[in-house]
Amino acid sequence: MEQISKVLNRSRNAPKPQSDDPQLPEVTLGQSQEAKQALATMLYQCFQTLKLYGKEPEALEATVNLFQIVLADYTMRQIEDALRFYLRHHNEMPAPADIAQIIDRGNKPPFEQAVYVNFSRKPAENRTSEEWAYMREYEKNAMTGGG
Repeated sequence: MEQISKVLNRSRNAPKPQSDDPQLPEVTLGQSQEAKQALATMLYQCFQTLKLYGKEPEALEATVNLFQIVLADYTMRQIEDALRFYLRHHNEMPAPADIAQIIDRGNKPPFEQAVYVNFSRKPAENRTSEEWAYMREYEKNAMTGGG
């Protein structure tokens, strides 16, 4: 494991990734040191600005490592787009699973049981097509063991 100071120093000096950059390679995070560094930079920025609920700065190294493990099979473009989507809707530090679920659902938020229950309590004739679609996707996701 790298020392936190090394991760932070590289993160502070690394260029910011641009998802609309045509030069951004379509390799997975696990295949690219450059992508890992870009992710570390984004997580450092999140760590500095978002609600952390008791996390200490020393936790950044473990956080970066866990994100790299969980998101290793996704491209940096997918990760960046999902992180941007997450940050538009939340003001606390995401978990790696939050980002993976957004990617897996095509940049839609993760399923929430409370939303499903709310829709299912409505009379069937009063549900919108979007609510029906959400319920079907939720049930499919639950049956296949998805996030």
